[in-house]
Formats: sequence, structure tokens, C-alpha cells
Amino acid sequence: MAVRSSLVNSETDNLGILARDIDSDQKDLDALGIEKVDFVVCNLYPFKETVAKPFVKIDEAVEEIDIGIYDPLIPF
Repeated sequence: MAVRSSLVNSETDNLGILARDIDSDQKDLDALGIEKVDFVVCNLYPFKETVAKPFVKIDEAVEEIDIGIYDPLIPF
């Protein structure tokens, strides 16, 4: 597995993240050619402060969320 995009926005990333450690999920991943994601790092920047603002828009709040996928076998 390699380090992936810092923004999770594809169905394949979501499936790799949500897959459980059970045979049926692994079979589904194999059939679709998707690798399971072992480790997810989330950084919510000033999310709490942003959503506390009056009249904050969903788009503004979403911009404060960053989800990255990290492979511990690949050094920085």
C-alpha cells in the first residue's frame, strides 16, 4: 500500500477505510481491486471554532477537515 491523497474523496478510498477484518469484506475488496486502508489520520484544523460561528456555511466547515491516509511502512 502506498501513501494516498491527503483528501479522501473517492468511493474506493471510502471502501478501503470502511472495510472490516472479515472474509466477506476482503472478498469484496479483492473483487474490486481495492486495498484495505490500515491507518487514517484526521486533522480538524479550527473546525470547532468554524462551526461555532453564526451562519457558517457547510462548505466553510468542510474546508476545515483534512483526512489523510498513511502507510507506516513508507518513511516520510
